[in-house]
This record gives sequence, C-alpha cells and structure tokens, in this order.
Amino acid sequence: MPAVVYVDVLVALNFMMNFVLLRAAAMVRGRDFIWQRAAVAAMEGAVSALIIFLPFPGILPMGMFKLAVCALMALTAYPFVDWLASLWDVFALFLASFLFSGAMLAFRLLAAPEGLTVYNGIVYFNISAPALVLSCILCYLLVTALSKLMLRRKPEEEIVRVTVVSNGSMAAFDALLDTGSALVEPFSGKPVIVVRESALKTAVPQEIRDFRFEGMAAQPPKGIRLVPFSSVGGAGMLPAFLPQLVKLSYGGEEKAVSVWLAVTAKPVGTAQYQAVANPRVLEHNFKKVGVG
Repeated sequence: MPAVVYVDVLVALNFMMNFVLLRAAAMVRGRDFIWQRAAVAAMEGAVSALIIFLPFPGILPMGMFKLAVCALMALTAYPFVDWLASLWDVFALFLASFLFSGAMLAFRLLAAPEGLTVYNGIVYFNISAPALVLSCILCYLLVTALSKLMLRRKPEEEIVRVTVVSNGSMAAFDALLDTGSALVEPFSGKPVIVVRESALKTAVPQEIRDFRFEGMAAQPPKGIRLVPFSSVGGAGMLPAFLPQLVKLSYGGEEKAVSVWLAVTAKPVGTAQYQAVANPRVLEHNFKKVGVG
C-alpha cells in the first residue's frame, strides 16, 4: 500500500472506473443507460472507496459491504422495472466489479507497476494531475466506444406498426426504428417514440392538446413529462405521455410495451412512417399480447 493516498485521486479514479463498469453492466443486461443517473451511482461507489482507510473487516463483511454498494449503485443507475430485473442488475454489476478487481490484482502481482495498489478490491493509482485528466479523457472515449458498439448491435432501420390505446380511443401508425435515436424519458429511463400529433387522432390526451410552453408553470400538467431532444435541426423539449397500452407489430409478433410517446405538431418522417422510435423498445419490458 502506498505511503500516501490522496483522497481526491482515489475518489476520481474510482468514479471513472465505476462509470465504465456501470456502462458495461448495462450493455450486458440490455438496460437503458442514462448518464446522469450513472454519474450519481458512480459517485456513490467512489465515496465507498474511502473504506480503504479503515482496518480490513474480514472477507465476509467486506463482501457484504461491496454487495450492498453494488445494490445501491444498480438501483440508482438503472430504472426500476421489477425486483427480479433489479437483482440481475446487481449481480451483473457485482460480477463486473469482481472481475475488474481480480484483473487489476493479477496485473499488480505479475507486472508490479509502481504506484498501483489493490486493497480490499479497491484500485488506487498514485498518479499526477495531468495523468488524472488524461485518464478522464480515455474513460470518456471508452464509454463512447461502448455506446457505438451497442448501436451497431441494434437492428437496421426498419418499420414497426404501433397501436396506441389512450384517452378512450385507439390509433395506429407506422414508426421508424431509428438506430441513431437514444431518446428516453429522463425519470423512468423508458424509451420514447416521437409521433406527430395528427397520427394519434383522438387518442391524444386533452393535456397534450392544451399544452403550451408559453406561460407554462414551473411544473408541466399532471401526467405530462418533458423530454429533451437534440437533432440536426436543433434541440428542445417535447411533451410526452404514457398511454394505457402500446402494442408493436414487428417480426411477425405482436407485443405490448411500456413506452412514452413524445408528441409534436411538426411533420415526422415520410409517407412511409409517422413516428420515430428508439430501437430499445424491442429489447425489454415486453410481454406478448394475451400472455401474462
């Protein structure tokens, strides 16, 4: 163990490593990755690294502590679906952390690099401020590369049939599965379908019809969420709502999924489709219609 351990370096390094581990676990689990939530979770794990300054409590208590930290990080980083999914999230993150710590310990034993310490599964590098900044940049590039890798695994741009039940009415329209879209509702992390208001017809809730940004209070009306977006044409926010039922017809199957619909008065798509969907709508939260 180094003679001097700098708290700022310890926290910063573990924050970056936790962020990457959360990204990797999300990729394995097919979970939506919301960087704001992941940043909070990574900081929780980074603060827990301060246990390095305490006497070693024993293997079992240490293992229970790390498991509890992984549970806190997973529940913070990934939107809650059900308890079983959350247990798998915790397991995936704990396994990723365990493998990473084991790899770092093996590297230290084999290569014996100066300044590297692995204590109680916590990694510390005694590095300078410029090296720390460079590590931050490399960490960002790694996360970006992982994101692009996940986008390549998504299906090619295809059309999916969407049926919506809301406001006592039903509407059906075609949506493009856009591999360039990663739009999610910020609080729940659920994927978003951007649809033109005219395509929903009478299935548009009255709160959406009456919604105006001008003169809006601090909070949007009940049942309405504001979804930030950015595109080639600019950036902004769209009002969104959670329908009673959304069914997708894709690949010969009809499935129900819980997604948010962001509504715009502007044209969306072409004559072939009237909405654009985040491809993650195909990855989770599905139930075949009539099952379960």
